[in-house]
Amino acid sequence: MDRFAGGLAALGVARGDRVALVLPNCPQYVVAFYAVLRLGAVVVPTNPLYTGTELAHQLADSGAVLAVVHQGAFPTVDAVRERTALRQVVTTALADALPLRSRLLLRLPLARSRAQRARLAPGLPPGAASVPFAQVARGRRATAEGMGPVSPRTAVAVLQYTGAPPAPPRAPCSPTATWSPTPTRSAPGTRGCARDGRPCWPACPCSMCTG
Repeated sequence: MDRFAGGLAALGVARGDRVALVLPNCPQYVVAFYAVLRLGAVVVPTNPLYTGTELAHQLADSGAVLAVVHQGAFPTVDAVRERTALRQVVTTALADALPLRSRLLLRLPLARSRAQRARLAPGLPPGAASVPFAQVARGRRATAEGMGPVSPRTAVAVLQYTGAPPAPPRAPCSPTATWSPTPTRSAPGTRGCARDGRPCWPACPCSMCTG
């Protein structure tokens, strides 16, 4: 996580910047989520199945400067890129998180392997303007030096957009303090956890939050 945070910093992500995660539930989502928070930046979870219009609205409205994108959603993001503030796009595939043996099995000249490869590693169009996730993850470990203090009660951690058509999605701000690494007891009337009687989110994030 610290290395991915360092890689994001090398790409220009700074404290307060918005970073969109256009990913399904996968290990890369968790790594990217906490790497963004490590830099004091703001996570913008985004549905990878959104249409171009929906993505353009969310990316432009949030002011995201970088997006971590599943390869299958890259063509949609790339098509609306000029309508947003995106400066960089980092791409990954579900297969990238598989063990070496599983990745090698996907290369077999079998119909089942080809079908799984198309789902787990769809690939990118020729000349795609993106940076591989693995390349960013090889960055130097991020440090707190030069970042300045971040208030857990006032600093925004997540812009979690709603999804209730036909109204345009809106993004309530979630402060850093609500993302607790050590969930405690359940808050009355909620399904989540609580700290000092205040509701908070689970320690392990996912791309689709419900409640």
